[in-house]
Amino acid sequence: MRASPFTVHSTVTRIWDYAFQLSVNITKVTIVRNVTVIGKLAFGGCTALKEIASVNPKPPVCEPDAFDDVDKDSCTLTVPEGAKAKYAAADVWKDFTNIVEDPLLSVNELSVTDEEQEVSRYTLDGKQVNAPQKDVSIIRYSDGTVRKVLVK
Repeated sequence: MRASPFTVHSTVTRIWDYAFQLSVNITKVTIVRNVTVIGKLAFGGCTALKEIASVNPKPPVCEPDAFDDVDKDSCTLTVPEGAKAKYAAADVWKDFTNIVEDPLLSVNELSVTDEEQEVSRYTLDGKQVNAPQKDVSIIRYSDGTVRKVLVK
């Protein structure tokens, strides 16, 4: 299986318990501004995770084991400019040793660019759908990338 980045859908406010547990192919995850809670073992066992970008200037509340088995010494946590101290003091987030600020996260919600337009959307069982549905969808973009998106 190929390693892949993942962006949490902009409508998501909570990443539920076990949501991505053991997703060993996720290398990067972008957590959007609306996410305020990350549940139990949500990213537990995501051993390939090397970069987390959290767009929220206020650290989401995490269960203590939300990132269990993620190497917090080698995984880079990127946060909005001015938020590093908040993340460095917040439970769970403070365990990441490489926290960096990115001024672009303060301005841009990492939306899809003109070059990346959604081409097709599928359910996890491979059925093509025409609109977002409550569940995880696989989306193919015009630049060739594919992302898993959770719609609550």
